[in-house]
Amino acid sequence: MLRILLFVGCIAANLTAFTVKSTAQCMSYPVSFTERVNNAQSLLLGNVIIQHCYKDAKGNIYTLNKVAVDAWIKNQTTSDEVYVITLGGIIGNQAQISFPAVQLKKGDRYFFALENNNTSVDDKTIRSQWPGIIQSMPYADAQGAWLYQYGKYHDVFTEGALTEAELLQRITAIAGHVAKKPNGASYIPVSYNGKPEGTADVTAIAPNPTDAGTVDPTDYLTITGTGFGSSPGTVSFANADNGGSTQVTPPNTSDYISWTDNTIVVKVPSGNSSNAGSGFVTVNGIFSSPSSLTVRYNHISINSNFSGFPSATRQRYYLRNLDGQGGYTFTYNTGFASNTAAVASFERGLNTWTCNTQINWRTSGTTFSAYADDDENVVLFDASLPSGVLARATSRFLAGATGVCNLDNTVWWLKEIDVQARPDGSGVTWQFGPALATGAQYDFETVLLHELGHAHGLGHRIAFGQLMNYAVSNATNIRTPAAQEIQGGLDKMAYSIVPTCFNPTNSGTQMIAKSCPFPVKLVSFTGELKKYGTALNWKTITEINTDRFEVQRSLNNSNEFVAIGNVKAKGNSVTETAYQFIDAGVQKGTNYYRLKIMDKDGHYEYSSVVAVKVADVVTTLTVYPNPVRNELNIVSATKASVNIVDASGKLVRRLQLNVGNNKIDVSPLSNGLYYLTGKDILQRIKLMVMH
Repeated sequence: MLRILLFVGCIAANLTAFTVKSTAQCMSYPVSFTERVNNAQSLLLGNVIIQHCYKDAKGNIYTLNKVAVDAWIKNQTTSDEVYVITLGGIIGNQAQISFPAVQLKKGDRYFFALENNNTSVDDKTIRSQWPGIIQSMPYADAQGAWLYQYGKYHDVFTEGALTEAELLQRITAIAGHVAKKPNGASYIPVSYNGKPEGTADVTAIAPNPTDAGTVDPTDYLTITGTGFGSSPGTVSFANADNGGSTQVTPPNTSDYISWTDNTIVVKVPSGNSSNAGSGFVTVNGIFSSPSSLTVRYNHISINSNFSGFPSATRQRYYLRNLDGQGGYTFTYNTGFASNTAAVASFERGLNTWTCNTQINWRTSGTTFSAYADDDENVVLFDASLPSGVLARATSRFLAGATGVCNLDNTVWWLKEIDVQARPDGSGVTWQFGPALATGAQYDFETVLLHELGHAHGLGHRIAFGQLMNYAVSNATNIRTPAAQEIQGGLDKMAYSIVPTCFNPTNSGTQMIAKSCPFPVKLVSFTGELKKYGTALNWKTITEINTDRFEVQRSLNNSNEFVAIGNVKAKGNSVTETAYQFIDAGVQKGTNYYRLKIMDKDGHYEYSSVVAVKVADVVTTLTVYPNPVRNELNIVSATKASVNIVDASGKLVRRLQLNVGNNKIDVSPLSNGLYYLTGKDILQRIKLMVMH
């Protein structure tokens, strides 16, 4: 399943922290609690007290979180401190956001399941000063760091929410470990006294729906009511990174535009910290909104004090023309390039976003480079991804400043994207497509399309069954962004394709919108079982030089598709066009369908695959060829009576069909349109005679 957006929270050298809840990450899969307990090197309870960011030898940014240990549960030491390493952060005018990667908040309490002491990506300066203190990463990424909120620790998958006593009892039952203080004394679990009570009331929130992470004041949320207090408190939102099981607050004091006893104006949080999703809004942890807030989309923002800001402030970043061709060029690591099915799946994902939002992405060549800050956009299989992580997208940013801009003279831009995927068979089974994922398979196209959504600049939503929802499971196939996600991408492009107030060094120029490489912009393709067969329906909103749609069917969800018919395309159009094809020859079991979209130059692309389950063979007719010249074939599953009528409804001929194929001489019929009708046909079949 997929989950949390991540960004670590330190700003330059002032060690200011961001708000984030450690939850399951986007494109993760469940790791059992038993595995985490048994395989983690250390288990402990503690509070994050200090954070700072640093780089490893490859230029990757990490955050070092100093944790004050209250209790050791496994592999106890006498140390009352430990350093937890998390991926991502901000150092001056450089930033890194990775999806997924656990993120912690200064001041919050966690249960940690940690890996071994890490001497590979640790902070070498801290290591040299305090060599005896553990520096370690959470085991299974976000699944190894449980946030304590409202009296419970929150697991992202299997365990739900547990009180501290329940958590410790669960660990003892699995492995016999008992919690002890660093000095060896017995540890007593903390108790929770419940939320405070108050008399305030939230009467309205507006606008609703709205968008998160933008710098557009019309998206800021106005909360009206009574009893909020004259001094700023906190506004909490449903956490988009875990489906709302915890709450997040705006990471910056500057996110609170105004606060009075009866009116609050606040930016809906997003970016390198908290990510708000659809759900109820709470004031001061007590007073909830009368209705749920709908967040249409979530723009990733950068919360930084560079350059000249007195404190951390929300800033949007820009997509740029960095490859001289209008945008960004991805290069395949040689190991990834050897898997042609994976390459085809990734490129379908690129094209899907391009066709929907005109983002300028392309691929070219191969490289031996891997995951590093090297100004190369690499796509690779990476066995070093943490247990539980299916794939990860890392975006790296730079900022420049001058004396002629607004926003304190700062421009942030996306300078590099790396996309990592777990190798097939290393804990997961991929379906690379174009067939659909079933059973225990994870759909590669869905996962990579989601990660490319993050690379596009979109954070998570709470929208089950849609692409940028925080979680996806095996056997789930979501290969088209939802309308709200497309709008988020279009809005990102809208300000990325216009000139910025200046072009910082090495930032290129504004992105150039890219036209859709497909002959057709297909917005939907569905299949529904009827009494007369499978009704396949699809819609386009753009067609360029399109010739026809070849309808293909498979009975085993493989690449063994066979053509069962053709539908003539409109050809050239910028308006919505609906098409339908009836498959009267469905088979018992699951029937898989796809469209081969052909243009007039002979080029083609395949649609996604739809599956239709058939409990019993449908009693109906298959008619071919259509149009017909002289001899018509009608395949019938039963004996049937059928009439041929002309376009005016006049009876032309009566037919008595036998089971199987019936050859009908239509040479006496004049050229024109006819229909097959009758009591054994629930929907008349169009027939074109052309001698």
